[in-house]
Parts: sequence; structure tokens; C-alpha cells
Amino acid sequence: MDDKKKYRAILLAVLGVVGLVLVFVLRPERGKWWRHSGVVWATEYHIQYFADRDYSDSILEVFRRVEMSVSAFAPESTVSKINDNRSDSVDAVMAYMIERSHELSRITAGAFDPTVRPLVNAWGFGDDDMALPDTAQVDSLRRLVGIDKVKVVDGRIQKQNAGTQLDFSAIAKGFGCDEIVRMLQRNGVKDCLVEVGGEIAMSGHNSEEKLWRISIDTPAYSADSACRSSIMAFSMTDCGVATSGNYRNYHTAADGTHYGHIIDPVTGFPRQTDVLSATVCAPNCTTADALATAFMVLGLERSQAVVDAYPDVKAVFITADKSGGFKTVFSKNWPADKK
Repeated sequence: MDDKKKYRAILLAVLGVVGLVLVFVLRPERGKWWRHSGVVWATEYHIQYFADRDYSDSILEVFRRVEMSVSAFAPESTVSKINDNRSDSVDAVMAYMIERSHELSRITAGAFDPTVRPLVNAWGFGDDDMALPDTAQVDSLRRLVGIDKVKVVDGRIQKQNAGTQLDFSAIAKGFGCDEIVRMLQRNGVKDCLVEVGGEIAMSGHNSEEKLWRISIDTPAYSADSACRSSIMAFSMTDCGVATSGNYRNYHTAADGTHYGHIIDPVTGFPRQTDVLSATVCAPNCTTADALATAFMVLGLERSQAVVDAYPDVKAVFITADKSGGFKTVFSKNWPADKK
């Protein structure tokens, strides 16, 4: 082969390689952004993800599976049957939730405890209407409270007291978010955000190829979404985020006193601390959801101690300042570029 032919062969080979590179680099990526919204568990959900197909049916199936396991408001759910002592059989979802509840109760010195349901009802935030139980009633119900009095053995639940009831409201939304993200990831989805009632699980990037942008509401005693405003925003990904506060779900007594929906499992009374809202970022939304609720019970100093003990958990707290405004307090490990 002469030099001219060799040159031509080399040139064609190079052009072929360049062509292949251009095909793979410049070809349009398969898939599109899908967005779904609706109502589940009496709250709104918003989901977006990049994929080559619609996973709405699978999303609804995840919601239903979680609801039929741990929703105390579904009469035929696993937890409802256990609360009514109609069954002692535990499914995989509920067994996991009880296991995590033991762990999270230990981490928070009992501030997170799903057996608080009898007290939640007594204060009018569950099945019952608004009430102001006296100390004797609270003390009586407190004997039913304590996740340490509940365990699962060979797929069966064992309760020390038949009157003990479980309420996973402070963790179920976060778990549901995690389950949907896991389902999407099993199907090859890398970029997604799942939000249920303000609890969020996310991975990858948004449609602008940036980190997901999360906003924190300004604390204000109003259930009207039109009254909401943002006090700060930050960017995160590959984690769960949850915010808890007493300013959306509360009762007002005749004397004007606000009674928040977060009940201290230890005292049995609604808890009002120096924390107006707590936003938690954790490896998953299940953990973030539970800790955000617990931090409302623990108050600022004790909550910061919990965060300091777990480097993969970050938090930002909104407290009241001396002038009647708001003060933002970040955990020590909160990224400086996200303040």
C-alpha cells in the first residue's frame, strides 16, 4: 500500500471514530421530565422525574401499599387492625417502621414515639374533636405510651398493654417519599424529586441540571397556603428534607391559647419550645421526618446535641428573636454556601 492509500485509510478511520463520538455526545438524550400532582393521605403531593416512560401507576401503588400498612386513618390497614386488636400480624412495611421507631426514639430520648396516638386523640388532633384533658386523664393515657412496650416477634406484634396504639403520621410521609424514589431508581431514574405534604426525597438534578432548590416557610399561625412566604432557600440533592412546626396544625382555646399538634410523649402535653420550626436534611426522608418532629419537642439546645452526634444529619432552626422577629440557627455542619 502506497503512502497516499495509507493516509486515506488513516483519515477514514479517524473520521469514523470522530463520527461515533459525535453521535454519542450530541445525540438527544432519551426521555423527558414527567410531573405528577394529587392528594394522598389528606395532603398534596408533587413528583417530578426524568425518564423514558410514565411511572404514575407505580407511584400510586407505592402510596397504596404504605397506606394499607401504616395509615391509622384507613380502617382496614395493618396498623388500624392492630390498634383495634383485631389482628397481631405485621407486614414488612410496618415491621420496618417499628424497627426504625425504636432506633429514632432512642436517638431522641423518647421525643419521637409513634405510640403517642392515645394522647394525640385526647388533645383533639386525631379521631376526636378538640379537647383539653386534665392532668389525671393525661397521666392515665401516658401508661399506654412507649415504643419500648411494643416489639415484633416472628411477624407478630406484642404489646404490653392492649390499649397501646400506634400512629406513624410523623414518619409515614417521609417513608412514602423514600419508597417512591427507590422505586424510580430501580427503574433507572437518576433525577427525581418527591414531595408529600412538605416532606421531600430527591436525587440527581432538576430540569436545569442544577441541585434541587428547597424553600423553608416563614412560621405563621395560619393553615391558609396563600399566607405562606419563604424565609430562606437552599440547594441540596441525594437526601431527604423535612420541616416541622406547630404553626399550621393547632387548636385555639377560648382564652386564645394556641395548642400545637406535636405532643411530648414524655409529659403527655402539647410541647411549645424555643423552636418555631425545624428543617432537617438526612440521608433519607424517613429519618428527616421523624427528627424534625422530635426537634420541636426537644427544643434548640437538645436538638443541636442530637445533630452534633450524627454527622450525616444537618438542620436549620427558626426561633423567635427579642424584637418579635425570627432568627435562623444552623447546625454546625450546615454547608456555609447554603446559608
